[in-house]
Amino acid sequence: MKKFANKLLDFFLPRICVSCKSKLSSKENIICSDCSDCLLRVDEKEIENAYNHKFSADKVISNFASLFFFEVDKPVQSILHEYKYHQKIGLGKYIGDLIATNLGEIISGWQIDYIVPVPLHFLKKANRGFNQSIYISKELSKKFKVPFENKLIKRTRFTETQTKLGYMDRQLNVKNAFKVKHPEKVFGKNVLLVDDVITTGATISECAREFQRNNSKNVYAVSFAMVKDK
Repeated sequence: MKKFANKLLDFFLPRICVSCKSKLSSKENIICSDCSDCLLRVDEKEIENAYNHKFSADKVISNFASLFFFEVDKPVQSILHEYKYHQKIGLGKYIGDLIATNLGEIISGWQIDYIVPVPLHFLKKANRGFNQSIYISKELSKKFKVPFENKLIKRTRFTETQTKLGYMDRQLNVKNAFKVKHPEKVFGKNVLLVDDVITTGATISECAREFQRNNSKNVYAVSFAMVKDK
């Protein structure tokens, strides 16, 4: 009965792929099979190389994982664009579910105490309407049964967009931009930072550095996508 109802709903209110805008079949969700096949998965060796390039020198991120490579004008960019700039909140649950399904074994092995979205400054949040990392984090919290904490750390100053900045400028741009609000809660705890895209890792690292200053045990990071190092 439910299957028939879904088919009837698709007939009158057809769902479309967020990437290519083609009509989805009853078995497809969010993106069509063709676009799904175009998603470039990050493998274990590429994660290791990316960790060495983005995080190993700073020694503030214990480990990280990412699901797909970010590619311009490809399905991953389309998904994130629809989510971040058209406020399609349901995509946050979809992204969180994909991360949990595909990276669940890795994340479970980290023995996380808190799942924390990378915070936005309140001005940027007001402009965008929401923090895209929150809904991904909430879905991960449900999947792993680990507390979601949105108030442990805040962004204390507004920073310009990182998009057009080089590696060193990105680091300077976010330096001392975060503040842990409840040091007693993070003492000796394992924290998972969640973001939609990791580019150079500067923002994640600075956030993790603030947790380390407040005596967290380990800080890990996960993202839906990451930019491939050149």
